Order: sequence, then C-alpha cells, then structure tokens
Amino acid sequence: MPAKPQENEFLSTVAKLFGEDVAIGIWKEFQGEQPYIPMFPKKEDPKQAYILEHYGKKPDRQIAKDLGISRRALQKRLNKPVKPKQITLF
Repeated sequence: MPAKPQENEFLSTVAKLFGEDVAIGIWKEFQGEQPYIPMFPKKEDPKQAYILEHYGKKPDRQIAKDLGISRRALQKRLNKPVKPKQITLF
C-alpha cells in the first residue's frame, strides 16, 4: 500500500471529489509541488454586456429601465472592475 500524501488542501479536495486513489496518484506524480488548477471562467453576464454596449449611447435611466434595475445598481455595475479573461494552462 503506498504511503498517504501529507495533509494538503488541494489533495483533500481531490480525494473528496474523485477518491483517494486519484489523490495518491496526483501526489506521486507531483510530490511536494503545488499543482495549480485554474477556476472555470464565469459565465457572461448579459446585463453587464448590455450596459457596456449601450452606455453613453442611451441615457442611464433608459438603460436601467431596459434591464429592470435601479440607477444605483447600474452605477455599481459601471464601477465594477473588468477582469481580463484567464489565460490557458498550456
């Protein structure tokens, strides 16, 4: 029976999701390295896309009315930082 990997958050999560055999296999392959698995990209927000497309072309009130949100919520969405898309792993 192979030695169990040291307690590691990543491997614990893998063991819970896929089983201990998979976690031990990953541990044997990477032994001590911290593999990084990027998160799934978030789905596009249609409201945010609409705001970015129509902001400056339509009055704020009209955009808020079209989306069924308040002007304050519209301002919050306008101040939301836009993160670049995540690069690929390989």
